Amino acid sequence: MARPAGANTTSITFNNVAIGSLTLNATAFPNSNGTGTAQAKGSAPVYRDGQCNRFRHRHHGQHHHAVEFNACRSDGSGGSDASPGGDRRDAAGNIVLLSSQKLQWVSSDTARAAVDSAGIVTGVAIASGVSAPQITVTDTESGKSASIGVTVAALLYNSTFESGTVDSVWTTVSLGTSVPLHIEATPIGDRHFLGQLLQQKAILTLNNLSAHSAVTVTFDLFIISTWDGNGGVPPGSSVWGPDIWQLQVAGSQTLLNTTFSNWQ
Repeated sequence: MARPAGANTTSITFNNVAIGSLTLNATAFPNSNGTGTAQAKGSAPVYRDGQCNRFRHRHHGQHHHAVEFNACRSDGSGGSDASPGGDRRDAAGNIVLLSSQKLQWVSSDTARAAVDSAGIVTGVAIASGVSAPQITVTDTESGKSASIGVTVAALLYNSTFESGTVDSVWTTVSLGTSVPLHIEATPIGDRHFLGQLLQQKAILTLNNLSAHSAVTVTFDLFIISTWDGNGGVPPGSSVWGPDIWQLQVAGSQTLLNTTFSNWQ
């Protein structure tokens, strides 16, 4: 990133970032084309789950003026993780690079949410509103700190299918050619999954949910075998695809309607 022209801030956007734990690394060079001897560097752990909100807490002082969070929801009494991340800023609002070793993380209620030395928050028990634990980060170099409340949501269902059996919460509806729901393993890595499926719906039904305003669904989708994807005519072959994959709320909206590419 080049220095901002006539302004104190600039930004960069990363598209199609994978969900999960990531590390952001930054290095400051003296020349606008990224050359010369590095003047400073820093890194910060972050967590991407699609539920992130920006949070800023300012401190008046000569050097470090504000700590800024990108706080993500922890979906966790089952142990899901999130990381608030953190930026250190000077009085002009500019980001000051810092080492993660200079940050100290503390949870106000470890019975509901724990935080490790890297700032990774693990949900322990359901908590929100006034009972939400406070995660505090302190820059040990300047003594500045900031806090943010962490919502820990209920883990309603989780399965890796490693048991080899299909849970009773799953049913299927045929859309043409179908097979009974079953568990298979990936050709590489021996990871178990629900499938392979043909022209059919796999339906997850969770009953007796408590009052809520939102539900987060995360999953791994394995594109293997005869799922050819978005079509084409490989040399010497008939037309492949297109194969369509959808994610829907039963009796309501379609969340995903997509295809993919699985051939050269």
